[in-house]
Amino acid sequence: LPGGCLACDNHALQEAHLCLKRHYAAFPLPSKTSFNDSLTFLENAADVGGLAIALQ
Repeated sequence: LPGGCLACDNHALQEAHLCLKRHYAAFPLPSKTSFNDSLTFLENAADVGGLAIALQ
């Protein structure tokens, strides 16, 4: 999460981060396959943002 942003609502950002983390964790993966959601968070957030724009 971005730090030092006085205009950011950190609680809301943390809630959104946890929601996105749970959402992507629910996707089934092939056996012996894993991913580090800390490394993919920005890509996941960009995917959600792109979908939100596309569906407007």
